[in-house]
Amino acid sequence: MTNRNLPCTAEHRTPWVIVAIMTLMMATTTWSNVIRVPGDQYPIQAGIDAATAGDTVLTASGTYIGEGNKNLDFGGKNLVLLSESGAESTIIDCQYFGRGFYFHSGETAQAQVIGFMIINGAEMTGGGILIENSSPTFSNCIIHSCLSYSKGGGVAMTQGAPSFINCDVHGNHAVEGGGISAEYSDILVNSCIIAANSSSG
Repeated sequence: MTNRNLPCTAEHRTPWVIVAIMTLMMATTTWSNVIRVPGDQYPIQAGIDAATAGDTVLTASGTYIGEGNKNLDFGGKNLVLLSESGAESTIIDCQYFGRGFYFHSGETAQAQVIGFMIINGAEMTGGGILIENSSPTFSNCIIHSCLSYSKGGGVAMTQGAPSFINCDVHGNHAVEGGGISAEYSDILVNSCIIAANSSSG
């Protein structure tokens, strides 16, 4: 597990607008498609399913609940899931039944999730996010109030090399690894806040 550049405050975090603009510039220069949720597809999973590698799924502000708006699965495609207005305005509420994201199909760092809040996740492992044999990138995300009945209240990973950039992981709970649990993984954590998580094991 590799932890780099962990400031105790949010003042060093990259401005949200810079990350969004850079992502859209990359999408434009590679001639990718932009699929809008809910304009073109709904729910979020339908947008992901309609995309191909290199595409951007651009998600409008709002609170997303129910099937197709949780347990989100890229299906091995290296695409960008980007919110229009950032994590404070774009919320995936799992309602304590399921998790926000499940990466398990060999996705690389080019599979990106940018600017989402994931709350109220509850699963046996990885209450907010579960990563297995994959290496996605999460940027400007908030993982909060998620619960695991074993490992990784906020995030659990096995045999992956994911990156977390400018993310907040707080207020999560698990038996083991309240915030993040990593096994046989090389995780990059850059300019993140990981605090106020708890475990009972």
